[in-house]
Amino acid sequence: MADANESLTDLYNTLVEAHDQINVQRMKSDDDDLRDAMRTEMMEITHRIDLVQSQLFTKQTDAIDKGVAKVDGAKADLDTALKNVIGLKSFVNSCTAFLKVVDTAIDLVKKLP
Repeated sequence: MADANESLTDLYNTLVEAHDQINVQRMKSDDDDLRDAMRTEMMEITHRIDLVQSQLFTKQTDAIDKGVAKVDGAKADLDTALKNVIGLKSFVNSCTAFLKVVDTAIDLVKKLP
């Protein structure tokens, strides 16, 4: 039986962590619009979790490793943004930037033979 791709497992775990972190902030917020935006971004992340789960047993490649490594930097930026949530636009921009990097990594996997 093949082992799960380590990089994709890391990506999966990163996405789950981001989802959980946003939920924690959502529960603390008293701004209805911000909570709604957080819920929407959580759904977007859940979609990426599902995509990665379906690819977990893809062969390990340097391209995947490099793509997922870029997600780590984007996650660090998201972590900083979540510690200092100052408004709806800022939050959405931070999540959008994170998900663009995630999507690039996922697209690499989907294009492999």
